Amino acid sequence: MTTIISIYAIVFLAYFFICFLVASYAKKKGRSFLVFFLLSMFLTPFWGFIIALVVPNERKAQQQHEELVKAMANNSMNQ
Repeated sequence: MTTIISIYAIVFLAYFFICFLVASYAKKKGRSFLVFFLLSMFLTPFWGFIIALVVPNERKAQQQHEELVKAMANNSMNQ
C-alpha cells in the first residue's frame, strides 16, 4: 500500500514539475506564469506547451512596437 502511495506521489511531483517548466517557458515569452501553470495542470502539460508555442512572443512584439514608435518620432522630427 505505501509503495503505491509513493509511486503516486512521484508521478504527481513529476507532473507538477513539468507544468512548472511549461509555465516558465510561457513567462519567458512574456505571458502569465500562473495562467500557463493552471492551463498545464488542467489540460496536461503537452497541450499547455503547444499553446505556449503558438501564442506570440509578447516581449518581442513590445520591443518591435517601441522601435516603430521611435522611428516614427525621429522621422517626424527630421521633416
